[in-house]
Amino acid sequence: MLGQILIGSILRMCFIQLPLEFLFCWSPLRMQFS
Repeated sequence: MLGQILIGSILRMCFIQLPLEFLFCWSPLRMQFS
């Protein structure tokens, strides 16, 4: 549970601070893994 809370807060910080960079970094990775 602690790990999930930490990951969630890190993701929230990324979305708040660098939403565009986060999306551009993760959308190609998701396409590769899917």
